[in-house]
Amino acid sequence: MPDYGSAMFRPGRVLTAVTLAAAALLVAGCTSQTSTSPATTPAPPTATPNPADATAGASSEASGIALTCAVASAIGTTTLNAYSGYKQGKISAAEYAGAVNTVPYQYSALTFQPSYGLKDLVTAAKDAIEKTPPSVDGAVFDPAAQPYSGAADAIAAACDAHHAGLQIAGEYGG
Repeated sequence: MPDYGSAMFRPGRVLTAVTLAAAALLVAGCTSQTSTSPATTPAPPTATPNPADATAGASSEASGIALTCAVASAIGTTTLNAYSGYKQGKISAAEYAGAVNTVPYQYSALTFQPSYGLKDLVTAAKDAIEKTPPSVDGAVFDPAAQPYSGAADAIAAACDAHHAGLQIAGEYGG
C-alpha cells in the first residue's frame, strides 16, 4: 500500500530564478571610408539570452509539476478512501471498484494537459495499473499492491522533492 503518511502536505515554495542582467549593445559607427580602404561587413549580432525565457521555463515546469501533484493528491485521496472504507466495511465491493476504476481516467485526463509534469512517472503509473491485478471483483487493479503502489510512491516522493507534497484527505481515518 502506498505510504500515505510520507505524502503529507508541505507548503510549496515559489521557485526563484536568478537570471543574467547584462545585455549586448551593438554600436555601429558611421565613419567615412576612402575608396582605397576595403569594405568590411559588420559581424552579425549575437543572440543574447532573454532572462524572461529562463524564468518562464522554470515557472512552467513548476506549474506542470504542481498540476501533476494536485491530481496525484486527488488520486491518493480516492484510493485511500476506497481502501479504508472497504476494509472497514463502510463501502461495498461495488463502491470500492467504482472509486478505484476512476484512477486510470484521472491519469489519462492529466496527460491531455500539455504542461503536466513528471511525465515519466505518470506513464509508469499508468503502465503499472495494467500490470497490477485487482483484489476486489469489479475493480481494474488493486492500488495497494505492487507494481502500482511503487509507482504511486515514486510520484509522491517526486512531489515532495519539488516542494509540492501530496494532500491526502482520509474520510475513514486512513
